[in-house]
Amino acid sequence: MRRRPEWKKWAAVLAALAGLFLVYRLVGGCPVRWLTGLACPGCGMTRAALSLCRLDFAGAWHMHPLVFVMPVFAVLFFVFRNRKKGAAAVTAVFFISLTALWLWRLLAGVSPDVVYFRPETGAVYHLIQWIKEWKLWR
Repeated sequence: MRRRPEWKKWAAVLAALAGLFLVYRLVGGCPVRWLTGLACPGCGMTRAALSLCRLDFAGAWHMHPLVFVMPVFAVLFFVFRNRKKGAAAVTAVFFISLTALWLWRLLAGVSPDVVYFRPETGAVYHLIQWIKEWKLWR
């Protein structure tokens, strides 16, 4: 198996980041929330990190409590990056934690200004409404 040159890996990472930035700028925030009206499990993480930079710990906790353990996950992933099972375990624990916290916040109504489901604000809902107005199936 041929390995890609190191610069190609970094070029792919930079291209992915540029793509995410473009989607963010075009959509104006989380693309999942824009499309469906459902705040994704990561919604609030950037705002939480910015709150931490301003030393606003309560605001960071409100936006996304996992922001405080993200550095721990990053260090663990870095330590276990060359061990498949170790990196997979760290990744699995992170995504399970992220999903469990998201479900709890969504269903319990914790931080309703950050984690919510408002389908009427999503692009899919507006597309369906537009199709209904045109009555294309009749």
